[in-house]
Amino acid sequence: MTEAAKPDRGTLDFSDESPVSRTMNNFKRIFEIAPNPILIADKKGNYFYANQAAGDFLGYSVDELLSMNVAKVLRPDDLERLKSLTEKLYAGEGDRGTWEYVRKNGTIVWGESHLRMIDENFCVAFIYDLSESKRAQEKIRESEERYRAFIQQSSEGIWRLELELPISTYRPVTEQIELLYRNGYVAECNDAMARQFGYSNAADLVGKRLDYFLKQDNDEHQTYLKAFIESGYYLINKETTEKDKNGRSKYFINNLLGNVENRKLLRLWGTKQDITAAKETEIAYLESEEKQRQSGKVEAIGRLAGGVAHDFNNFLAVIMLHVDMLKLQLPADSPLRFRIDEIKSVTDSAATMVRQLLAFGRKQTLQPNPVVLNKVVNEFRKIIGSLIGEDIEIEVDLDPDLGVCFVDQHQITQVLMNLAVNARDAMPDGGKLVIATSNIDLDRYSKKLRTQPTGSYVQLYVADNGIGMDKNTRHRIFEPFFTTKEASKGTGLGLATVYGIVKQSNGFIWVESTPNEGTSFAIQFPRIDTPPEQSIAETAAKIPSGHETILLVEDEDQIRRAAVEVLNVLGYEVFEASSGMQALQLAKLYQHPIHLLLTDVIMPRMNGRELAEKIKEIHPETTVLYMSGYTDDIISKHGVLDEDVHFLSKPFTPSILATKIREILES
Repeated sequence: MTEAAKPDRGTLDFSDESPVSRTMNNFKRIFEIAPNPILIADKKGNYFYANQAAGDFLGYSVDELLSMNVAKVLRPDDLERLKSLTEKLYAGEGDRGTWEYVRKNGTIVWGESHLRMIDENFCVAFIYDLSESKRAQEKIRESEERYRAFIQQSSEGIWRLELELPISTYRPVTEQIELLYRNGYVAECNDAMARQFGYSNAADLVGKRLDYFLKQDNDEHQTYLKAFIESGYYLINKETTEKDKNGRSKYFINNLLGNVENRKLLRLWGTKQDITAAKETEIAYLESEEKQRQSGKVEAIGRLAGGVAHDFNNFLAVIMLHVDMLKLQLPADSPLRFRIDEIKSVTDSAATMVRQLLAFGRKQTLQPNPVVLNKVVNEFRKIIGSLIGEDIEIEVDLDPDLGVCFVDQHQITQVLMNLAVNARDAMPDGGKLVIATSNIDLDRYSKKLRTQPTGSYVQLYVADNGIGMDKNTRHRIFEPFFTTKEASKGTGLGLATVYGIVKQSNGFIWVESTPNEGTSFAIQFPRIDTPPEQSIAETAAKIPSGHETILLVEDEDQIRRAAVEVLNVLGYEVFEASSGMQALQLAKLYQHPIHLLLTDVIMPRMNGRELAEKIKEIHPETTVLYMSGYTDDIISKHGVLDEDVHFLSKPFTPSILATKIREILES
């Protein structure tokens, strides 16, 4: 067709009746009714043809489009892109791509355009309107941005657990839990969750398996997942205890939602609210309440023990003094010696029980000194073999630079004995007992939930690998008379005594135990700067005698008569009095030195301390030795004696009485 015969823009004229014309007219009608925009432009970019769909797409009438150039409806960068395609299109190749078009009102629409040259003069564009799809994508993008912002700004941990393989909901619950652990991994979480577990950002948690958070061997976690499945894969406000990367216990309130399609579990969404601070406060409060209840028990036992100890120990003292004196007078081959020994054994057991009750009630009288616990442990090693047997391995690890603490050395030996016996009973088939010492410093981070003050401590650690204890047993082990042993195997006072001694010594005791793994006790006493006392040489084995003058004051007739008999046999000159007033009268009448005042502490009208003060006014040379089965803080502060106070605990044997008197008079 020549230039003169070229059809007008916008008209495709096939007016003759030839078959070709009829075919072309059919194509024209197809273009006109096509639902998608069709545009034809010449080499200069002027539109030659546009269907109605193109006009609707761009917001122009068809006539307006036919008076326009493509530059009017393309963005500048897309216009440059079209120019770069010229060579490709003239080579007969088509092009397919997404273009942005500018509508008459200035808004942007998107179209996927298929471009191809019809001949060397015209290019046709078939356009598929992508505007709705693009707007939908934009809404999705904006929604995702809002979602990301919400996830990242949330103070709660939010996470998504993907499954490598879907899990059929028809499977048994136990199998579903097993498959969750096998296939589940964290695909997404926010920084808040990462911080909950001790990490700085979410990337540190992505990829970790489910078992990192909910342990497969943890009964609580198994129960949690079981409840999730049985609830229909939707669980809210469920509490769990988990561990962060440093092993610290963290407490969470969880919501968990499963994405189920076609009876298959595809993924899980969850949130975690960290309630650790509140939970630790609650635990500390409950521990404080428990300590309060325990203190009430201690106080009740203490009042009971104190109420009976004075009189009961007086009775025992009479028996013990007479038994030992009788034994001294019997021939070595006397058949009565066996009976005497039996009486003495039972009396010793009774005295031990009273001491244990007083120890638990923190009513016993302690004589503390600056002590290095290594010395106590080394002395204890000499007798431990006879306590626990040869089938138990003993490992001792002592810190050579151990600090000093202020304790009663004999009471700490009692603590070690009770713990060793407890460990022996927990290892009936043999095992390993560890005794160790160390210096520790507690700050507000290391003490965790403990109510123990911060500071420097000396620690005595005793552990075994025996049968261990469950949680319920562990909570009751320090209760008096509580025991898991047979009735004939224990009184239930061993660990109660340990607890009382430690507490009366201003110490702390912590126990950890796992069934079938063993038990450990960590005992901590405040560290002091005072140097330890030097050892005093042991006294001779035989009963020492003397010739000094002793004023004996005891309101119980039987124990007074027995003590006078013992002291006379030992060679002392003894004056006896049954009350403080009678003792004062004797002291005023006696013009020679009174070397020792041996007085009971608790007496009617005038106690031992008041008597000692008055006697010292008359006889300044007199040394005082108090004796009692229960002092009721008359000569001590909370059961702890001052350094210059001499004390003899009832009941006692003639040997103990004689040795104590010589020790005082010769010091």
